[in-house]
Amino acid sequence: MIVYVDQAGKQPQFYTGGWKDREKKIPADPKSLFKIASISKLYTAVAATKLVKEKRLSFDKPLTDYLPELKGRIENADEITLKMMIQHRSRNSKLYRQSSVTGKRRRKWQKCLRVCFRLTC
Repeated sequence: MIVYVDQAGKQPQFYTGGWKDREKKIPADPKSLFKIASISKLYTAVAATKLVKEKRLSFDKPLTDYLPELKGRIENADEITLKMMIQHRSRNSKLYRQSSVTGKRRRKWQKCLRVCFRLTC
């Protein structure tokens, strides 16, 4: 595990615990990579929500406002909003069908996002 602490007026600090490689007994360091799977979606949603609350991002603007290089590279990129991406609702049917979040997991994820979005309103 890696914890990054950034406090105003202080130098950022990293704290680590556990193993970078358990079999070889190599301890974790601040540059270690871990397989974190779907949990990263929650952190992304929370981080985006905080940036929206600070008015640094908007859930309603298209991705191309932030990443103009996507226009022409991703179908409907100029119509896909940040909110749609976080909710896995890009209107891009091919992308939507490939989503690994289905059924009960999708409903649980959407409930979590509704809570995050309420924090910004």
